[in-house]
Amino acid sequence: MSCNCNTSKFCALAVQNSTTLNGETFIKHLTVPQRTLRMELYEPQIVHADYTNFTKILFSNMVSNTLNPLFDTSTIIVKEAGTYAITASIEWEDNASNTREVVVEIAKGLTNYRFGSATNVFGFQDRSSTSATLYLPAQTRISVYARQVAGISIDALATKSTFIEINQLV
Repeated sequence: MSCNCNTSKFCALAVQNSTTLNGETFIKHLTVPQRTLRMELYEPQIVHADYTNFTKILFSNMVSNTLNPLFDTSTIIVKEAGTYAITASIEWEDNASNTREVVVEIAKGLTNYRFGSATNVFGFQDRSSTSATLYLPAQTRISVYARQVAGISIDALATKSTFIEINQLV
């Protein structure tokens, strides 16, 4: 099989995972290598009922890290430009009837972008999540925020379902 692509790394993967049948070459599957960071809450975090302000989620339990970004508990800074798949999820303390929202903020210099999801809850709903795949310049800051309007403070729970995961697609 000859490679007609620009990136020899992907061609090598395609050749390695190919088979030939009646003179035709078929790719079995193409695995795209990636580097990952996954952080979770170490302990529950209170999210106050607020219609206008968000609470910054403080992730302190590193589960995996092959991405090696700069980070503290509230902000992750990607060191390299590239395409990143970002997912954030909050598992909420049980509380009926309210709106819950999770937002990821992407900041480079003085420019901030946000993506997220809001859920109107009529009964108990366990989690909110959002994800996007974006090209990020080097030194981009990533933070997660949450907001809920239950009328009382409720916790973002410290479970495997409250996390941020960043995968650099290479």
